Order: sequence, then structure tokens, then C-alpha cells
Amino acid sequence: MLRKIRNLIKKAIITLILEDTANVQKSQVQFYDNVRDVEIISPYGIYGVAPLGSQVVLFQVNGQEENLVGIADDVNNRPKNLKEGELILKNIKTNTAIYFKQDGSLEVTTNGNLNITVDGDADITADNVDVNALQVDINASVTNLGVGGNAIARVGDFVDFNSSSPTYTQIITGGTNTSI
Repeated sequence: MLRKIRNLIKKAIITLILEDTANVQKSQVQFYDNVRDVEIISPYGIYGVAPLGSQVVLFQVNGQEENLVGIADDVNNRPKNLKEGELILKNIKTNTAIYFKQDGSLEVTTNGNLNITVDGDADITADNVDVNALQVDINASVTNLGVGGNAIARVGDFVDFNSSSPTYTQIITGGTNTSI
């Protein structure tokens, strides 16, 4: 009986990813000399497939050895030196991460593209916004640049000019969509 209680929870290593197409992910794990197929469960809202070699904490559901489920973690690649209350969601294979910092800031890191899709409106409110890029493209039928800066004229806009007198109104017929 004591042995059965001790074996209710054990550690194992993921040796094979079996399936991630069903409602529950399945992997093959090894503990002691046993190799078993188990369901891998995740905390609510956090989903992923732990890489081979990750540790798994196994639980026997209803105390049955044949009914194992596990929670996996890749302890060798775990982000370190986090401060109290900080959280990182990270794909260690691509080094893509969302870092919720102790001071309330959010840091998103990716080696690939960042795509944000919003069905409604998107607003950014900040004291300052810096954009650092080799090129910035804005695709919009209307571009409002707000208040406080110089007026901008575009191809097709009417402009008034006065070289001395009288004032003439003309349409802008050429230009470029690139600002250097």
C-alpha cells in the first residue's frame, strides 16, 4: 500500500511526441525502466508541445498505473533570473517570448515576423512612440496625422500659392509616396 501511494506521483522524461491533433496532447515518456504513452495536460490558457527530453511530472488518475497524465517542463531551457511576479511565455526552439515584467511593462521578442490582427479598432496611447525600421508602409484610404505638425499636401490636393499677388489655386499633379 505504501509503495502504491509513493508511485501516485513520479517524474519522467519525454522520449517521443505522439500526437497533438486531439483534445489532449499525447507523448511517450520514460520513467525507471518503463516506457509509456501518456496524456500531457497544460495549465488553463497555456498550450504547447514540450520538446524531447523535457521533464514530466506524472500523476496516476484514480490511483491507476495505466491511467497516467503529466505536466511537462523543459527545465534545461527555462528562463532564469525572473523577479517576483514576472512571467515569460516562451518558445525555446525559436526564442520567441512575451515577457510580463515586474514594473508592469511588456516585452515581445521574436526572430520572425510579428503579425497583429484586430477585428475592431486598435488604439495605442503612450507618452512617446518610437518606430525603428528600415521601411514603414502605411496602407490606408485615409491617413490622419493629428494636430500640432505642419500641414501635408498630397497629389490631387488643391493648394493656394502667392508669389506676390494675386493668389492662385492649383492642383498637385505629381509627387512621390516616399519621404527621405
